[in-house]
Amino acid sequence: MPLNICTFKTIVHLDFSDNDIVQIINLQCLPKLDKLILKGNKITSVNNSTLTGMKYLRFVDLSHNRIGHIDPLSFSITPGSLMHVYLSYNQLTSVDITIAILEKFFALIDYSHNQIKHFNNELNWKCCKQVNVTGGFINWQYNNFTYFPNLTEVGFPDVLSTAKLANNHGFDIRNNFWSCDCFFFPFLKKALDFFHYYPKLTDQYNAKCSEPSYLTNFSVIDFKYKYDLLICNLYCSDKCPIGCDCFYQPSQNRTVVNCSGLNLTQFPEVMPDFDYLEIDLSKNNFKPTTKWREINYLKRVRKLDLSNNTFSDIDFTAFDAEKLTSLILLNNPIVSINRSIENLAPCVTQIGNISIDCDCNSWWMKRWIEKQKQINHGCYFGKEILCKIGSKYIAPSNLTRDQVCPEEDNGFKSTFYSFIFALMSTHAVVISLLCFKFRYEIFLIYRKKWLKFNKSYENFSDDLTYDAYFSFDGEIYELRLWMSKILLRYLEKRGYKVFYPLRDCIVGYPREEDICRKISQSATFIVFLSQSFLDSPNLRSEWKYIWHSYKENKYKQLIVINFDDMEPIHVEDDRMRAFVRLSYYFEFFNTNSKLLSDIEKQLFCRKLKTKRNRIHPGPYKGLYKICSEIKNPQQIIRSK
Repeated sequence: MPLNICTFKTIVHLDFSDNDIVQIINLQCLPKLDKLILKGNKITSVNNSTLTGMKYLRFVDLSHNRIGHIDPLSFSITPGSLMHVYLSYNQLTSVDITIAILEKFFALIDYSHNQIKHFNNELNWKCCKQVNVTGGFINWQYNNFTYFPNLTEVGFPDVLSTAKLANNHGFDIRNNFWSCDCFFFPFLKKALDFFHYYPKLTDQYNAKCSEPSYLTNFSVIDFKYKYDLLICNLYCSDKCPIGCDCFYQPSQNRTVVNCSGLNLTQFPEVMPDFDYLEIDLSKNNFKPTTKWREINYLKRVRKLDLSNNTFSDIDFTAFDAEKLTSLILLNNPIVSINRSIENLAPCVTQIGNISIDCDCNSWWMKRWIEKQKQINHGCYFGKEILCKIGSKYIAPSNLTRDQVCPEEDNGFKSTFYSFIFALMSTHAVVISLLCFKFRYEIFLIYRKKWLKFNKSYENFSDDLTYDAYFSFDGEIYELRLWMSKILLRYLEKRGYKVFYPLRDCIVGYPREEDICRKISQSATFIVFLSQSFLDSPNLRSEWKYIWHSYKENKYKQLIVINFDDMEPIHVEDDRMRAFVRLSYYFEFFNTNSKLLSDIEKQLFCRKLKTKRNRIHPGPYKGLYKICSEIKNPQQIIRSK
């Protein structure tokens, strides 16, 4: 093209036909250009910026060139421009969907006489962003198309976008190499429905089939009532079993596999990867199998013919009951019917005339057939089976319970006794588990009852050193202060000998050994329950020794004082939780201010019963009276 062409800014018509131009320069410098004719040159490509901004350009003729590539969006310029685009007789093998479908009004785009086979979607374009979409006519004649494109892959994801394409664009698809098989069905079904509303467009779409050979020159318009001819033959690469004939027929939504009469001894390992398989395995020599569920493709079967084989039993759970519509088992030596057939309607399965031995376990057949007869009137399935009972042959629908279950009473007794045994065993297990879970609570209640019937400790040799042993967390300042200033002074003033760890532990002596010895020499243990007490390893060890001494000696007392007002759910130690769960404890924050007197009552009554250090009743006269009324030392422990 002339280098000084941009100096002629008012050019409207530009014709450089039949020259040797190999490249189109940027023509934005010619804003008034209306018609551009470059046919018969040697142009090889079109850039998407070549025609940008040329809003008055309506006619472009690039035919009879050597164009092999056109950038996406090359023709997406101002609506109203580019009404006619001629690209015939070039070397295009593919085109981008953005230059094949223009979302604007145009008159004609001519792609005829190229080698186009398919469409690209390099920009992942989607139709249609605008509510109202206009279009025009596109000529695709004399290319190398064999299949119509997958509309989803080229930007038409739904029915609405496809309808906009069909209603606003016209296509001439004649004179291509159309392969009229299963892949042609989706387009053809929609196209023929479209022709019903727009019969004038029929000629443009009236393409001829090139393949398969038996459909050569068959007009696609003639498929209106012959969709069943559009099939795809399947081969080993499509998982068609060796020796079998397979084809996919989309009009019937089925895949047919014919393996009849091949003398097979086992099921084929693979089947085509389609749903709704219709398989013919009749007239073979299958060996009996119990691995029906391992044949995965049976779940995809709609029809299966197993007639004239050697099957004696079938596991019907291997099939999808909702998908299976026909199962033919005629002329097989079937000796029993698996109850899994209940999942199938009787008319689905054709077994033929067989006789089987029936017993009480066969009673389900009568109920099943009667129920299905109410749903499927005229089903003859039940008349093909006969139950052999003794020397008689009876149809399942005519069976009585006495005929198939003569010993039902004995069976009922056996079942009843088995149920009772199972129930008792279950109760025993549950009671054992409950006893284990609440073993410490049971021990405390038993100890309380034992003390109730042993009111005096006359047989007890009381040679203990301490009346009371304090166990608490000395890190709690308030508790330590109250213990040393109030409780300790209160008890010692009244003549009780108390072991106070913070004061009485031997300095330099192993603490754990000293604690164990003092615990064994104490009559009563006063434990102050707090969260920090349970968290301390040393105090947990001390508590273990206290519990052991308390458990081994029925005459010792264990007084728990709930300092932190803890609930059972917050106490991790099972033994301590038992005291809290049974409310065998004193509240530290006693609302009646009787904590000191309650503790003293416990200590005094024990000394009185063990006759240790005979106490003169003078100042304790009131306590003597209280103890005489107490049935056991735990009586004064009050519920929280």
